[in-house]
Amino acid sequence: MSKTADYGDVQRALQAETEQILKQIPVSPVTLSMPVDGAGPRICASVHDADAGKVPRSVSVVHDGQTVEIPVEVIGSYEEFKAL
Repeated sequence: MSKTADYGDVQRALQAETEQILKQIPVSPVTLSMPVDGAGPRICASVHDADAGKVPRSVSVVHDGQTVEIPVEVIGSYEEFKAL
């Protein structure tokens, strides 16, 4: 049985379980983020428009022996950022 993610779960997953997440999102390049806009805990996956349909609606990570299900919001506006 999996647990529904809270904000702490999403933050931990992005910090410690990134490899587990990326294995479930068969798209490259992708930028992952955690929005805090009040619309609920989730991961935003920014990808190229053409890849948006390949991103799953959720990912599962195992943290401290418990499976956590995290919703994924797809943003089809990937832009490459370079430091100045």
